[in-house]
Amino acid sequence: MNKLKIYILIFLKKIGVNKLLKPFRKLEPDYYQEGNILLEKYKTIYFPIAKAACTSFKKVFAGELGLAVKGDNPEEMIHRLEFPFARREEFDNKYKDYFKFAVVRNPFSRLVSVYLNKVVDFENKTDYRLSPVIECLKRMGKYKKGISFADFVKAVVDIPDEEIEGHLCSQYFYLINEKGDLIVDFVARFENLDHDLLFIKEKMNFPGLDLPHLMKTKHKDWRDYYNEDLRRLVEERYKKDLDIFSYKFDI
Repeated sequence: MNKLKIYILIFLKKIGVNKLLKPFRKLEPDYYQEGNILLEKYKTIYFPIAKAACTSFKKVFAGELGLAVKGDNPEEMIHRLEFPFARREEFDNKYKDYFKFAVVRNPFSRLVSVYLNKVVDFENKTDYRLSPVIECLKRMGKYKKGISFADFVKAVVDIPDEEIEGHLCSQYFYLINEKGDLIVDFVARFENLDHDLLFIKEKMNFPGLDLPHLMKTKHKDWRDYYNEDLRRLVEERYKKDLDIFSYKFDI
């Protein structure tokens, strides 16, 4: 498959047309289907989750794997690399003893970060760059330029995980098997990453694993973006993330 077709498929997946893509899933690059990065040297499988330090981890792991990031915007282009992957159907045999981990983030904080980075920042740029989040909202008829955070939340909660863009999808959605069981050994918290990274380093036997802080969004305290109504909407929309990963509004 040529690179243009690959990028088109990646884009379609990002803007949340997963249902429409099902008949064409075999055309999609395997890495994007399996949703993980295999680090054979360290017997480790990492599951990237958007807005939970995934750009930083991908940068480190791309270097370890000898993958070159090209282009004028490496922090964006790194997400187009085709990393080695492990097939999920082989987790119970070939990769049974591999260390599998992911990083998750408080859904309330994550939503603010997505809004500022993938909506506000894109709207403020003079050079045109496509925002997959904006395109998803446009497709669902829920976007208007200058959309407020309140209207953004109200739009997001109406779109199910099967149809929403990856930055807005529930995090547990990437980390379960067909039975609904978690397939990772360790779930680190974005809010506690400095501490949790020590455990990841030990399990991987990778003492040199240090993360650059990339894609950082500057903003006021994320709690200030919410009122009681918005809190309730997010609690309902991301209930499984809150329950499975033991998050609350202020934790």
